[in-house]
Amino acid sequence: MILIIEGIFISLNSTILSNLYQQRVKQNLKQDNILIKRLAEDYRHDKYKEVFSESDLRFTLIDYNGNVVFDSKNIDREEYMDNHLKRAEVQEAINGEEGFAIRKSKTLGYQLAYYTTSFTNDFGEKYIIRTSSDYSKEILSLIHISEPTRRSYIS
Repeated sequence: MILIIEGIFISLNSTILSNLYQQRVKQNLKQDNILIKRLAEDYRHDKYKEVFSESDLRFTLIDYNGNVVFDSKNIDREEYMDNHLKRAEVQEAINGEEGFAIRKSKTLGYQLAYYTTSFTNDFGEKYIIRTSSDYSKEILSLIHISEPTRRSYIS
């Protein structure tokens, strides 16, 4: 009986921590998104490569047809990237909402968290800004936090 209760407690603990991590990651990506938006609004899309080529932030600028206009980690490879129109977070941004998703990146091959919003720059160009971060690191952090908790209950 104690093992069952302990299992339930550990499961609930992991779920709560996972939700907290998701919210923290979403908030961080939202702040990055606001920063990119502020910088991007003063430039035409053909200047983004020049402006953002040294950025450490991982972000993608997507047009309303789903085409990647700029990707901070795949500069000069945007035309080879898949169309993003059907991705849930992009659809949410097109509909005027903030988008958020966690899934494996087709481009990079590992788990990413994505946050999107739409914006119009000072030249009337409408885009989706999608910021992202490596969510697999967050998962590893969650596992490391859960393990000591589990051991303390077993001991």
